[in-house]
Amino acid sequence: MLMELLFEKLNAIRTLSSPFKSYLTENCEIFRFEAHQYALFQSRNPRLYFVSAGLSSADFMQSGNHQPVMFFGEGDFIPPSISTYKSKFIHTLKFYMPTVLLGITIAQAKYALRHFPEAPDLFLGIADHQIASGYARELFLRMPVQDRYNQLFTTNRQLFKECSSQQLAAYLNISQRQLMRLKQMK
Repeated sequence: MLMELLFEKLNAIRTLSSPFKSYLTENCEIFRFEAHQYALFQSRNPRLYFVSAGLSSADFMQSGNHQPVMFFGEGDFIPPSISTYKSKFIHTLKFYMPTVLLGITIAQAKYALRHFPEAPDLFLGIADHQIASGYARELFLRMPVQDRYNQLFTTNRQLFKECSSQQLAAYLNISQRQLMRLKQMK
């Protein structure tokens, strides 16, 4: 079931009541994407997304090329500021493999905040997760290049199969030439 991973992730932040689980089950929309597909969601009805399966990146368009800014894998949240066309930093979401997103609108999240006592702690936990992810990215970029490469290779081996060298180099914040040297050393 698609909701099981979501509930497992959310229960790690705050125990969910049965009525809240039912509310999420009834109101989460399921979005399926194929590998190498791009998407941009309209901001008229922004959503908080949860990656139930797959891998995606938030891309910035630079000189006509998509440059990944951050990656989202199974169990990650994609906040509305990343997934809407009014974002100042992100132009599209790219999917590297078949990916399933679960989405809840901001209006539904506001309803949950008013009607379920665990919702405020839950949404604060999600915000905390996003802030921690931002700090982790910053620390990652401060690591020596070889360590960044090794960590990415160890934790996200699938990226090396699904992403172009240009995209990997952009994510590692190195040149394609540096990336080729690192691959040859491996």
